[in-house]
Amino acid sequence: MILKKGFFFIIVFISLNVFSQETTLDKVSQETCEYLDSDEMKSLDVDKRTEKLGLFILNLYNKYEEEFNKDGIVVNFYDGSDAASKFGEQVGINMAKFCPDALIALAEDINEEPVEELFEVTGSLVGVVGDEFSTVILKDEEGKTQKFLWLQNFKGSDQLIQSLENLNASSNVTLIYNNIECYSPQLKDYIIRKVIVELTFVD
Repeated sequence: MILKKGFFFIIVFISLNVFSQETTLDKVSQETCEYLDSDEMKSLDVDKRTEKLGLFILNLYNKYEEEFNKDGIVVNFYDGSDAASKFGEQVGINMAKFCPDALIALAEDINEEPVEELFEVTGSLVGVVGDEFSTVILKDEEGKTQKFLWLQNFKGSDQLIQSLENLNASSNVTLIYNNIECYSPQLKDYIIRKVIVELTFVD
């Protein structure tokens, strides 16, 4: 991603008098500020906003590439380096001259993003059942049987697949999962299901 989230926090602590005075950079920064303040951007969640902001800056570089080259700012987006990210950060820092409040607000939105809550349980694998979707059954250390949905590829899934034929009571694992809401047609309501995020076999 051209715009790294980290640069939003950097701008808060940098004094305005150290910003570059590059004319083309100022032009791009102002246009990006206007885009950030547009109705289109305000209607998006924070991830989409940062993604679109990065693409917008990339397009502006292409638009003003000749002017940037004259100013000594040459960016190769295709050489596998982090030049694109550094350019995005440069524009982002310079934007603080024109729309500091908007950048701080975006930084606060990023900081307030909900963090996915993960849980961990250790126990012995009882088995894996299901046709369309698999359910991993585990007996935890307290002897309680728990069920976990296997909905996607996760760290440790390859080893689990290889071990399916040899699962037994001595197959101990540590399992990390999160909770998601699923709609139950039978209950006509949403219910919580545990979804596997990571699985590690314990020796």
